Amino acid sequence: RIMENEMMRNFAKICISVFISTCYSYTVGRVISKGTTRLFCLLPVIFLFLYLPLDLSSINLSGFTSFLVSWLVNFKLLLFAFGKGPLSSEPSPSLARFVAVACLPIKIKQKPSPKHSKSTLNYVTKAMLFAVLLCMPAYGGYMHPKIIYMLYFLIIYLELEILFSLLAALVRVHLGLDLEPPFNEPYLSTSLQDFWGRRWNLMVTSILRPSVYEPIHNLATASIGSKQAQILAVLATFPVSGLMHEFMFYCMGHEWPTWEVTSFFCLHGLCLAVEISLKKVVGGRWHLPWLISGPLSIGFVIASAYWLFLPSLDRCKAFERGFEELDALLRPIENVRQRLSWNLIEKHMVSWLLNFKILLFAFGKGPLSSEPSLSLACFAAVACLPIKIKQNPSPNHRKKPDVGKKSALNYVIKTILFAVLLGMPAYSSYLHPKIISVLYFLIIYLELEILFSILAALVRVQLGFDLEPPFNEPYLSTSLQDFWGRRWNLMVTSILRPSVYEPMRKLATPSIGSKQAQIPAVLGTFLVSGLMHEFIFYCMAHEWPTWEITSFFCLHGLCLAVEIAVKTVVGDRWKLPWLISGPLSMGFVIASAYWLFLPSLNRCKAFERGFEELDALLMFAKNVRQHLLFL
Repeated sequence: RIMENEMMRNFAKICISVFISTCYSYTVGRVISKGTTRLFCLLPVIFLFLYLPLDLSSINLSGFTSFLVSWLVNFKLLLFAFGKGPLSSEPSPSLARFVAVACLPIKIKQKPSPKHSKSTLNYVTKAMLFAVLLCMPAYGGYMHPKIIYMLYFLIIYLELEILFSLLAALVRVHLGLDLEPPFNEPYLSTSLQDFWGRRWNLMVTSILRPSVYEPIHNLATASIGSKQAQILAVLATFPVSGLMHEFMFYCMGHEWPTWEVTSFFCLHGLCLAVEISLKKVVGGRWHLPWLISGPLSIGFVIASAYWLFLPSLDRCKAFERGFEELDALLRPIENVRQRLSWNLIEKHMVSWLLNFKILLFAFGKGPLSSEPSLSLACFAAVACLPIKIKQNPSPNHRKKPDVGKKSALNYVIKTILFAVLLGMPAYSSYLHPKIISVLYFLIIYLELEILFSILAALVRVQLGFDLEPPFNEPYLSTSLQDFWGRRWNLMVTSILRPSVYEPMRKLATPSIGSKQAQIPAVLGTFLVSGLMHEFIFYCMAHEWPTWEITSFFCLHGLCLAVEIAVKTVVGDRWKLPWLISGPLSMGFVIASAYWLFLPSLNRCKAFERGFEELDALLMFAKNVRQHLLFL
């Protein structure tokens, strides 16, 4: 445990050092013109970045640090010293953009290239395959060792692509940059030139080309001609890649290199040079069908990796240590997951909202049936999360209260109030039980609004939707119709209206008329809501319902029906002032909830278990904070 804390402390220092050094490099670029003087000023940073990963014992952290910092960042800085590479774009990049491009494995796309765009399904499939392969050690005894090693190589590829794609997605969202993909389906390669030049680890390719290949090609062209210079440049580029890989393996295993990894890259450089020469001799007159060239190319890569690359991975016990570190990372998360039931939120969003959305979708209605059709990512987000895409306001809804965007101060105040109320159990002995119950209801409201708003904000950032707010200040309600129809849990309202209320009203209208049909539609809607709440409470407590929850909603449905009938009779001739109607409405909601809703919460010990689970979650967060030294 002490060693882990020390390692994380070192990693935190490395992150801070890289950020400060990159900011220094940015300042150097602004002050000093390109050339040897700028290179001399950047040399301390380059040497520092070579040293940083040597102080890490974690194979994952040392491997990624040596790759990202000691290799990619250093090569970018060397190019930057002479006004070349991704850090020397015109106009000069901002500091945030400079740091992101320098420290992360990303490349800004120069021209739109549709062939590189990947679907969400592509990444989802790879993430699922990666998750399945992570379970492989449990079944390693049933597989041939060579099959296991092939799957290990697949894990390395999937891990790199998923990680680099996630980093690129974050940069794309926060800086608005259009980025090249880090990989381009290397398993579809039809030649070594296709594999190394256009498909595998394109971030390395984009750095080695201007830093090694092009300078050597330009120097040699004057002496031996362009065609021969290409061969020489290829033969030089691959050994450089091999030496950097040797350095990475030294950082991971802290053992002197055996040069097998360098031999692997030299072999591939030689074979690629032969391939290029043959292509120039043959030209376009003849080539192997892709059904033959593809398996031959990938087979050669795997066979040579098994011969020259795998021994170095075995010596530093890369796979065993990698799985151990992954297990250490997932263990505390699994412990928290086992302690947190999440039944309330899970059943609310899945068993209720998602099911009702799917039922509506089956008949071409509801939020999943928009025109034009939603993309897969949008469909999954709208289906699984308590969100509603904001539609264009119609003339029929002009009188509807504004439920637009809320200020950040609104959420800050609610978050502070929620945090204060979470400390209530320590002072419960000084409060009247009824006051405690009212505060518990307030906690439920704040928790739901904050959680749903965070989910909506994430979707808004990632997918660019303009979303309806999940709540609209229910404590300002002036009537039951205002509370249930326009302020409380609007995601449920938006689902119950098309799935229950509108069908029942249309069925009843021919028999009893439009105005009277509104009453049975309201009563039916509240009955369905009550039954779904009974199901949620059953999932939380695993006890047969006492139907108090259903009675609560039936009571409110009946009272709302009476309220609507009275409003229909009275019209606009008379109404209570909001200073009276507001407290009356909220008082009735709280009193009836205390009478019919609270007993079910008490039976399943919702508040006690909720605070215990929250304590477990906060303890986990505290451990992570201490672990990462974000004190």
